Amino acid sequence: MNTKRILLGMQAVTLTLGLFVQAPAFADQTTVQEVTETGPAQVVDSWMEPKIVRTKEIKDADGNTTVVKEPLVQERHEKVIVPTNKTTFTTTVHQEPAVVKTVERRYVAAAPKRAVKKKVRKARKVAHKPKPRKAYVASREIVRQEVVPAETTIIQRTDSQDSEAVYERRHPALEIIH
Repeated sequence: MNTKRILLGMQAVTLTLGLFVQAPAFADQTTVQEVTETGPAQVVDSWMEPKIVRTKEIKDADGNTTVVKEPLVQERHEKVIVPTNKTTFTTTVHQEPAVVKTVERRYVAAAPKRAVKKKVRKARKVAHKPKPRKAYVASREIVRQEVVPAETTIIQRTDSQDSEAVYERRHPALEIIH
């Protein structure tokens, strides 16, 4: 007898925990999509930098030494601005759980109506008066469950961010040579 109670208790606990574990989680589903567009580079400044330099030391008659640096190979460098447009599309889908509504209706049916007879005068009087019958009233309850479908809310958000990146680079024609 006790073992049956223990087993039933363990089954009840297992079912209860199972319901909590298996209950679906209604969380928002968020999708983020980023699109980055870069525009054409705009050259702001351009200059030459020596790549290979020859250094000479020249002594004059007095013994003074003069150092002369001569660039043999020069590279062109540029200061460039690159416009960047970063657009972020965020879509959030929020789904409400389905709702179960219970509708209760009560119907009351009255007793069937009797045909009314004309009063007929009776010749003799009765010593007691019969009690009138109670009317028969039938009531019944109808319980109905309606499942209201889940409401889905979709929120779309677009964020746009414009920026300009400034950096220095070698001239693109030099990339072909090397």
